[in-house]
Amino acid sequence: MLTLPYIVRSKAPEEAAALFEQVGAADRDPPGLATPLRLRSALTALFAHYLDSAPPGSVRLSPQQTTESGIVQYIQQNLATLLSVEELAAEFGYDLAGFMRHFRTEFGLSPKQYIKRAKIEWAQRELAATSRPMEEIAAAVGMDQSYFSKVFRQVSSVTPSEYRRMYRPHS
Repeated sequence: MLTLPYIVRSKAPEEAAALFEQVGAADRDPPGLATPLRLRSALTALFAHYLDSAPPGSVRLSPQQTTESGIVQYIQQNLATLLSVEELAAEFGYDLAGFMRHFRTEFGLSPKQYIKRAKIEWAQRELAATSRPMEEIAAAVGMDQSYFSKVFRQVSSVTPSEYRRMYRPHS
């Protein structure tokens, strides 16, 4: 999404060193529900420091941003359907192998992994914000309830019921 310089001289090297230490400490945390949040927070702070230190004009929006945001938007609009990688490749004018390479490079996941994660992230928001039955949420992302529970647990490390209890304790 952004074109960034490979090397940036830190405006505050001591702060940068402390931020790198925070990233390392967060990565060494024992696995738990908050571990990914701590790691993401530490990485976000480090990236903010990088951006603050980057020379003016050296950070620009990538010209490919519109394609990536178009792919993400298409996936989000079609969460209830069984999206095939072939369909996505054709929709965005790629041959299958080229699309797979492009997608993995841009998103760090295969298209199938990304779609699965997008469906579960949507379901997490629904579980936390609504009282909709799980069967209904599973159907909204194009899954039957047992498969939905299995995939949800793979992605979230907890069952949908446990997730709802954690984020909607009074429901």
